Amino acid sequence: MSEAGERTKKLIEASDKTCTLVVAPNVEFIMAAQKDKEFFEILKNSELATPDSIGVIIAGKLQKKPFKERIPRTKLFKKSF
Repeated sequence: MSEAGERTKKLIEASDKTCTLVVAPNVEFIMAAQKDKEFFEILKNSELATPDSIGVIIAGKLQKKPFKERIPRTKLFKKSF
């Protein structure tokens, strides 16, 4: 959480009025991205993506690519500011 918060804060400070995308994908995002190529590209090209649901955490474990922790988007942005 602290690592993601610090990275988000640095991205915002360094953005210099450019668009930086931070996403917190959940299972619904991932399912939608499988059907919507444009949405998939948006998620893929984000500066930072943090797992927002327990389903994403479980999927990471099943694929042997575990996440450090679940970071709900509401907590991420509270922590960053």
